[in-house]
Amino acid sequence: MLKNKGATAVKELMIPEIMKLINTQNVKTESEQCEKLT
Repeated sequence: MLKNKGATAVKELMIPEIMKLINTQNVKTESEQCEKLT
């Protein structure tokens, strides 16, 4: 039980960080695409 709780806690902590990374990467690619268009 403790292992499962620890794993879920880690996942809950990691998900926001992963989402931040994905969001920043999306912003970078979007700005790069805009630069290519201009």
